[in-house]
Amino acid sequence: MADIQISVIDQQNTQLALSAPDETQVNIAVPGVQGPIGATGTIAGAQDGTAAAPGISFLADTNTGIYRPGADQLAISTGGTGRLFVDASGRVGIGTTLPDVRTHIVGTALTKSWSADANDFLAIESSSSTAVDIRSGSTAGGNIFFSDGDARARGRIEYSHLADELRFGTAGTYARVVFDSSGRVGIGATTVETLLHLRRDSAASVDHLFLQNATGGAGSESRIAFSASTAGYSANRFSYIGATLTGAGQNGHNLVFATNANGAAATEKVRILANGNVGIGTASPGSLLTLNDTGTGLQFTNAASGNFNIGLLAGTGNANAYIFQRANASLLFGTNNTEVGRFDASGRLLVGTISTSAAAKFILQGNTLSGTAGGLAQLQVGSTTPADGDTLGRIDFSDSAGYQGAWILSQRDGGTWTSGSSGPGRLVFSTTANGSANPAPRMTIDSSGRLLIGTSSTIYNSRFTAYTSANENLGSLISAYTGGDAANWGLYIAKYSNDSTTSQKFIGFAINNNTAGNGQINANGASQAAFGTFSDIRLKENVAVLEPQLDNLMQLRPVEFDYKDGSGHQTGFIAQELQQVYPDVVTEQDGYLVVTGYGKNEARLIKALQEAVERIETLEAKVAALEAA
Repeated sequence: MADIQISVIDQQNTQLALSAPDETQVNIAVPGVQGPIGATGTIAGAQDGTAAAPGISFLADTNTGIYRPGADQLAISTGGTGRLFVDASGRVGIGTTLPDVRTHIVGTALTKSWSADANDFLAIESSSSTAVDIRSGSTAGGNIFFSDGDARARGRIEYSHLADELRFGTAGTYARVVFDSSGRVGIGATTVETLLHLRRDSAASVDHLFLQNATGGAGSESRIAFSASTAGYSANRFSYIGATLTGAGQNGHNLVFATNANGAAATEKVRILANGNVGIGTASPGSLLTLNDTGTGLQFTNAASGNFNIGLLAGTGNANAYIFQRANASLLFGTNNTEVGRFDASGRLLVGTISTSAAAKFILQGNTLSGTAGGLAQLQVGSTTPADGDTLGRIDFSDSAGYQGAWILSQRDGGTWTSGSSGPGRLVFSTTANGSANPAPRMTIDSSGRLLIGTSSTIYNSRFTAYTSANENLGSLISAYTGGDAANWGLYIAKYSNDSTTSQKFIGFAINNNTAGNGQINANGASQAAFGTFSDIRLKENVAVLEPQLDNLMQLRPVEFDYKDGSGHQTGFIAQELQQVYPDVVTEQDGYLVVTGYGKNEARLIKALQEAVERIETLEAKVAALEAA
C-alpha cells in the first residue's frame, strides 16, 4: 500500500492537501500551520495551540483537535477541553494533565499523600465511585488475564454470566476460588455447598485454613469469631476460638474458647494448653482435665427425661467437692464394662456385692481370686524394703474431727525383710487414755505370735506377757459373767508334758520387776497341785530358828461369818484381830483389810490345834494333881 503524502497548497489560506498515488487531493483546514514544505511534502511545523484552539483542528469543529501543552507533550481536546494527554515520558493521562503511571484515567482528582510506583501501568482515579465495566453476552464470560512470556492467562479473573459466578484462577488453573450466585465462597471447591467451602484433596493430612498473627509477642492471638445476632462485630457481641502464643519468641500455642452472655463481651470458658492440659473455667489447668466451677459442676443428663442423674461439683475455697447421684438410686463404678463397686441409696459403699441389709457404711465381699471368698483389703507401705519399725498400714478410730481414740497398726518387726519371701511384722493396738490427745500402745502381737500387753518385749520367751503400771490396782482379771457357769473353768492351764511330779510348773510368781522369784504353783503327784516356794539354801541368808508360835496361835480366833453383800458363808479370821498377832499377813486393798496366807483350812487347823492344846492342858493338870496326891 502506497504512503499518503501531506503537502501545503495554500499557506495563506492554511490549507493542506493529502496526496495519494492516484493524485486525488483532500483539503483539510489547519489554522496556524506554518513553515516550509519538506522534500517529501511533510508539514514542517504548526502552532502549539490550546485545548480551546488546538494547533491541528477541523474546519467545522475548531475547538476539537490536537495541541501541544508543553515541550515533548501531546494532547487531544474535544469541545475545547483537554481529554487525553501524553507527557514527555510517554505516560498517557485521560482526564488529567499529569499522569503518574503509564495509563492514568481520572474522573475527579484525589488529594494523595503518596507517590505512584513506576511499575504501575494503569490507574483509574476519582474522588467518587469508580468502575471498570467488562461487558459480555448473557451466556458468555468476562475475563481479565495475567500472562507472561511463556504462557497466556497464567492467572485470570472471570465472571460467568451463565452461572452468575466470579472465579479466580492461578498457575493456569481455571478456578481456585469461586464466589457462586448465592454468595457462597469455595476455595479449591468448584461446587460450593456452604457459605465457606474449603477443599484440598490429599492422601496425607493437610491444613485447610491458617490464621496468623505475626506480632510474636506473649499473648498474641489469632481468632475465629462467631455471632448469630444482628449486632455487628464492632459491638463485641460474639463468641470466638483463638490461638494464643505461649510466650514472646516462642512457637507454642494455647487454644482458647470464649463465649458471651446476652449484652456482654466474650469471656474465656475453655483453654487447651500447649502441653495438652484442658481447663474449663481456668486458664492454667495443672492436669489433663481441670474443672473450676462455682455453680453446677459437671452433669450427666438422662437423654430420655432430660434431667441429670449424676453430677460432679467442684468446691470453692475450702468447700467440698462432690460426685453425686441425684436420683434415689445407686452410684456405680466399673471397669471393662463390669461393675466393681457402688454407693447405694443409703450411702453405703459396696465392693463385690450389689446389696446388703447391714448397717455398716462399707461392705467388702470377695477378692480378685473369687467373688464368693472372704473379703480382702490391703494396706501397704510404699517401699519393698521397709526399715525396722516402719509402719506398713494403720486403721484409725476417731471422732468426726479426726481425733483418734484408738488405732491398729502394722509394723516391721526386726528380722530380715525380703519382699516375697520374708516379711516379719507385728500388730500394735493403741488406745487414748482419758485426758490424753494421742493413742499409746497397749497390746502387741509380735512376729512370733506372742501376745504382749503393756510391754513390747516378752519375758522368758513366753507366749503371753502382761505388764501393769504403778497406779493400777489389778494386773489381770479373768472372770466369767455367765449365769450357771460354776462347772466352767475361769482359768485353765494345760501342759503338754505328761509329768505330775513337783518339777511340772504351772504358774510362777516374781517380784522386783521380775528379778526375784516369789513362788510357784506346780504339780504335786497324780491329780494334785501345790504352792511351792523357793527354799534352796543357796538363795537364803540370816537363817535362824523360828521363835515359839503356840502362844500367838492361841491368840487367834477362827470364826465363821456371812458377807454383807450376800456373796456367801465363809470360814476364816477377822483381819483386824489377825493383824494384832501377825501384821505381815494383813494388807489393804481398795480401803479394806485383806488376809493373805490364811485360808479356810488354816482356820480350821488352828481351831483344832487350839482345842488339842486345851485338852493337853487339861490332861497335864490332872497328871499334876495325881502326882501331887
